[in-house]
Amino acid sequence: MFVARTAELEKLTEITDRQRSSFVALYGRRRIGKTVLVRQFVKQNRLNAFEFSGRYDQSKAQIIRSFVRSIKLLFKHNNNNPITDWNAAFGLLIDYLKSLDNQTKTVVFLDELPWIDTAKSGFLAELAEFWNNFCARKQNIILIVCGSAASYMLKKVIHNKGSLHGRLTDIIPLQQFDLNASKQLLSSQGCQYSDKTIVDTYMLLGGVAKYLESLNCQLTPA
Repeated sequence: MFVARTAELEKLTEITDRQRSSFVALYGRRRIGKTVLVRQFVKQNRLNAFEFSGRYDQSKAQIIRSFVRSIKLLFKHNNNNPITDWNAAFGLLIDYLKSLDNQTKTVVFLDELPWIDTAKSGFLAELAEFWNNFCARKQNIILIVCGSAASYMLKKVIHNKGSLHGRLTDIIPLQQFDLNASKQLLSSQGCQYSDKTIVDTYMLLGGVAKYLESLNCQLTPA
């Protein structure tokens, strides 16, 4: 069950209401609920969406193959040429996006960006090109880039001095749940804890959604 994150959902919904495309950077520690938030936003607003997540310790070639495979699952195309670089990979993504209804907002969600942007891959330059020459010229694209490594997101994306400089329209730092939101999440899972137990649990685990969701509600945390 999705709980809390009201302010973040309202912000994303406001972005949806714009008559232009938006480029959003979302960041926060691992297991905090970033992916769940974006998926809830897409579901709640009935948006088109393309989602791709980087995987730890994959090569550029492996990541591009996975990226292309994700597009091909959604889109029939006649280009059978091998795609081995990010320029061609984003070209295929553009072909897919062009096939969708322009009247409906479309979310392009690139999750775990630090794992997609492998060394010397040229990914960020092609991401900037994708935004500048396609998304920014449309009115219906919401490009969301997400990462758990705050240092990477701040240096490489938010404070980028190169091709991404000044391109972001919105920055959303996602914090852990506060005590009240943590209580809502535990209650939604059927955890009938006393207020003292909830406070103790919060002190032990913090407001990290994944950790709270993993609790066995039949047991009282020590």
